[in-house]
Amino acid sequence: METPAVVLDRITGELADAAAIPVHCWSRTEIADWLVGLHGVRSRLDSLLSEAAITAERAQVPALDNARTVRTFVAGRTRTTGVDAGLDLALGRWLDSVPSIADAHRTGRITRRHVQALRDLDNPRTHRRLIEAQHYLAEAAATTKNWTEFEIVCVTWLQNADPDGEVPTEQQRRRSAHTRTHADGTLTGGFRLDGLGGAALRNALDAEALRLWNDDIATGNHRTQPHRMADALVNLVTRGAVRPDGTIAAPLIHVVVAEAVLAQAMIRAAAAAAGTPGIGPDGKLLPDTLDIDPTDPLRRCELVDGTPIHPSQVVGLLGVATLRRLVLGADSEILDLGTPVRTFPRHLKDALLAAQRGHCGIPDCHASLAWLQADHIVPVAAGGRTATSNGQIYCGPDNRAKGTRHGPDHDHRHHGPGHPPRRSGDRADRSSGGESDDPDPGDEPRDHRESDR
Repeated sequence: METPAVVLDRITGELADAAAIPVHCWSRTEIADWLVGLHGVRSRLDSLLSEAAITAERAQVPALDNARTVRTFVAGRTRTTGVDAGLDLALGRWLDSVPSIADAHRTGRITRRHVQALRDLDNPRTHRRLIEAQHYLAEAAATTKNWTEFEIVCVTWLQNADPDGEVPTEQQRRRSAHTRTHADGTLTGGFRLDGLGGAALRNALDAEALRLWNDDIATGNHRTQPHRMADALVNLVTRGAVRPDGTIAAPLIHVVVAEAVLAQAMIRAAAAAAGTPGIGPDGKLLPDTLDIDPTDPLRRCELVDGTPIHPSQVVGLLGVATLRRLVLGADSEILDLGTPVRTFPRHLKDALLAAQRGHCGIPDCHASLAWLQADHIVPVAAGGRTATSNGQIYCGPDNRAKGTRHGPDHDHRHHGPGHPPRRSGDRADRSSGGESDDPDPGDEPRDHRESDR
């Protein structure tokens, strides 16, 4: 019997020979055969990895490196995260119970992705039926014309195998959505919806994307389909936040931009549209670089939570935005806007949000904007005024937990009951923090423009 080293040397040599082949010299048909054949080889290699992982677990191979699992053993030996090794092991364990599917994978007739999809059909309610139907499912995976057709086979089988209707309940239980905000302000995410919710979203997106496509045809605008789908999603969300009277409960976008930065951005936009150089108010050419600094109140351009935004994006909002002037004092404090009312009006809350960069005043609290409230430092009952000088931002649960205790230095790190979850996509490495915005305090007030949309 050959040793692993001999077998691996032979495989490595064959791969080296294959890599040296001048594929570009082949005919189109030969290249097609090569491409499809390599996918079959990959499937067989994936099968070998799954078998090797389960065999290594049974032989207690991780103990050689004092590792607890095959995943950590592979991660240590290959200097990777070991995620693939963990999946290899999970698939290897499952394939042990379904030899027909394992054989189809071993011969390269079905791919790793097919195996994962078939494994997803296995649950306590369907396991016995899946064992009985494994040959049928393996053949379906190997012979269906495309992935969509295979998915339909899987869904149909699952519905028949679970006649009591528990699968829709499981779909609803597993529904989720998540987003992550990156340092440059871009947002990524994903979601999982049940069949009805997914159909509703997809149909709404398709209808809105079709409307945008017709607009593009009429106006000569050039957008790709992914661009239209992204714009359609934003349009649907924006329209969904509108009340019956056409108003919205709170701005969907809250931007804090220094007046000088906004003015320079408007000059640049006008100059670009006219094809002329940008000339500043002083009659000089604008520099090639942007003069933005998140630590300087006179040079800020960011969302209310401190996420940096390019000034050109703010210019694009001016046609639909509501502008408010926010004046900061020499030490970056908000100048008093006191009123005799008991609760904070919207414009004062917005000013406090801008000052605290959209964060709860409690350390380590990551509540999202929707949870934040404007609170009196000194309660009204104790003579406190409704003014920015007597205001602070807390999330609802922390505000309630504070009770009637007051004072800007009061420390209540233990969050109140029903505390909101960590804000979606909160960044640990924000480009701007919560310390003083003014590294060199002067004597003149600082003007900002707040743009709400």
